[in-house]
Amino acid sequence: MNLCVNARDAMPSGGTLTLCAANVTVDETFKATGIESSALITPDPQPGPKVRLSVIDTGTGISPAHFDKVFEPFFTTKAPGKGTGLGLSTVLGIVRSHGGFVRVQSEEDKGTCFELYLPATPRAQVPADQPVDPELLRGQGQLILLIDDEAAVREVVSRALEQFGYKVVATAEGSEAVGIFVRQHAAIAAVISDMVMPGMDGPALVSILRQIDPACESSG
Repeated sequence: MNLCVNARDAMPSGGTLTLCAANVTVDETFKATGIESSALITPDPQPGPKVRLSVIDTGTGISPAHFDKVFEPFFTTKAPGKGTGLGLSTVLGIVRSHGGFVRVQSEEDKGTCFELYLPATPRAQVPADQPVDPELLRGQGQLILLIDDEAAVREVVSRALEQFGYKVVATAEGSEAVGIFVRQHAAIAAVISDMVMPGMDGPALVSILRQIDPACESSG
């Protein structure tokens, strides 16, 4: 989602967003090939079978002056209030936690390609899907409080929840969410919040909601 939001912001006049997945094998020459093609690769790639997830846009691209800084926490070229600078560092952290690496190529005014390489187990046995009653997944009109500073995320999550039978009240700010919770906490069945937001972040918001209603439970 972070990569797709960044791609959208890099195409203010429109463009093409392409998502791809492929099984690939990384060998000893992979890093050298990346250097030759002016790609940024981090951390060092480990050889072996990988699943490659690609997010490609035809947007403004990344300036050479900023290219080496894209994964630094809190580094952003967006206008104040438009980004926290944590999106790409979060992506890198998730990929690293799975033993993978990220490869980036970009050219100004031509677009950017992010490739996420995750370790694969080619002969892994995939368990058969267990039948699920679709009615068990549907809500019964319960009210969900949604907090996220990205308008696109709020729209997508709200739409999905409403399609599954829930009602949604959404806001971009933790402070506004507190006010909504004070007025409607008896009717709110669950709260879904972003962790990193300008002003009041997710953990601080949860702490305040628990003070208002000690019966609140949280999950990561």
